[in-house]
Amino acid sequence: MNVTAQERTFKHLDRANDVRLPRADLRKRLVTQPCLALGAICDPPDYMDTAKVDYLLSGVHRLGEKLIARYCEQAGVNPSTRLKDLTVKQRLALVEVLNGSKCFG
Repeated sequence: MNVTAQERTFKHLDRANDVRLPRADLRKRLVTQPCLALGAICDPPDYMDTAKVDYLLSGVHRLGEKLIARYCEQAGVNPSTRLKDLTVKQRLALVEVLNGSKCFG
């Protein structure tokens, strides 16, 4: 079966939309429900697998670049690490640090 370049393009665009729309919805809900970020760190949904830690946390109200970097440093996590690449130890450390912050308390 020969797949044309146009069919491949549409397949990739469909996949991108399957990821983009749920991510946008999650980021919108993070404004009022920051605890959703903790759940996404512990057990990321399929559409968040390739998202980076700083991308996820930047959706939380009052978490800017510097604060995200500080929390990640305290947890021993690189902010540009993808959620799927975090170890269990890193996930637990990051959730512990975030639970102690004002934004999640």
